[in-house]
Amino acid sequence: LVAFAGELSILTGGTSGGYYPVGIKLQGGFKREIPEHSLKVVSTQATVENLNMIQQGSGILALAQGDILSEAWKGNPAAG
Repeated sequence: LVAFAGELSILTGGTSGGYYPVGIKLQGGFKREIPEHSLKVVSTQATVENLNMIQQGSGILALAQGDILSEAWKGNPAAG
C-alpha cells in the first residue's frame, strides 16, 4: 500500500446490497491498521464494474461474485 498516494477505494456494489456493508467493515479495519492512508467505500454496479475498475487502477480492493470472477479469470468475454 505504500506505493499508493491519495485516497484508496474499496469497490463494493449497490448500497442496498450485501457487499456494501462488507466494504464499510473492511474500511474500518484498514483505518485501524493503516491509519496513514485514506480509504473510501465506492458503491458500484457490482462485480463486472469492480473488475473493470481494478484493471484500470481505480481501486485497491474489489468485492466480486465468485462465479463471475472465475469466468473472467478464464478469459470468458461474457463475464465482463
